Amino acid sequence: MALYEGSIFVTKEKVQEVFDKLRSQDSRSRFCFDCGAEDAAWVSVPFAVMLCLSCSNIHRTMDVGITYVKSSIIDQWTVNNLKGFKYGGNQKAYDYFTLHSADKLLQASIKEKYTNEIAAKYRHHIDSLVKRDTTEHPFEISVATKSFANMSSESLRSEENNNYGSGNDLFTKDWGEPLKKVNEARTLNAHILQEPKRNSILSSNRKPTERISC
Repeated sequence: MALYEGSIFVTKEKVQEVFDKLRSQDSRSRFCFDCGAEDAAWVSVPFAVMLCLSCSNIHRTMDVGITYVKSSIIDQWTVNNLKGFKYGGNQKAYDYFTLHSADKLLQASIKEKYTNEIAAKYRHHIDSLVKRDTTEHPFEISVATKSFANMSSESLRSEENNNYGSGNDLFTKDWGEPLKKVNEARTLNAHILQEPKRNSILSSNRKPTERISC
């Protein structure tokens, strides 16, 4: 079953609950994944990332087998469409590209970003998680049991533990160390953001070895 298939529709209230939950757990999903704009009310369904209106218009020019968009506010949603955001979100996509040494693709044009092998593998990964969830919960979407962030990290490990037997399986290697590096990077970024700014030693007569008060 492709991610965009499925005819069981959910209420507007459930759609809002899912996206509110996503944004509360993933601060990156409050912004456009492609350009960083704040008004990220649109989404790429196959990649489960949030987009602004301008970037969503570029997605509309691409093949629907690669990406297609919906509004998180005004459109009608099926259960399967919505489940992708239970496991996806901007932070998850960002981590995936980063772990695969594809940082440059995050800065590439939109068409280049989504039409490459790394993007195709990520799209397949989200789709596989939706299939698994649909097998367990075919008629509903639950967001209350675990945080989206926890499910995101656990999904990487679960793919490793449930090797599908294919030589091209996406998660056959040990994900422990890459996930550790991502968590360390997040901690470092948080520390940098919280550290108070200090006066530059270049604009002072103090010696470089002296401690400069804030």
